[in-house]
Formats: sequence, C-alpha cells, structure tokens
Amino acid sequence: MSDDQPVAMLVERARSEGLQLTGQGGLLQQLTKSRLWRRNLASPRLSSTVR
Repeated sequence: MSDDQPVAMLVERARSEGLQLTGQGGLLQQLTKSRLWRRNLASPRLSSTVR
C-alpha cells in the first residue's frame, strides 16, 4: 500500500457518504483536531483555539 492510498480511501469514503471535505466541520478540520489531541499538542489553555 502506498502512502497515498489510505488518504485516497478516506476521501473516497467521505465523498460517497456526502461529507464535506474542507471548511467548518469538514473532514480535514476533524482529522486535524483529532491528530492534535492525540499528539498532546493542544494543552488545556489552547483548547478554545483548537475547536
């Protein structure tokens, strides 16, 4: 599996389910927020800016 395949599969699934990819509440925003929290880059004092 190439590095691009998981991303392509995720985008394909999001599109097929009618999800917005970008913008407020979009897939990209949700993935970014999730990634920040998992990496512990969002401290409690920054949580209001990560929403």
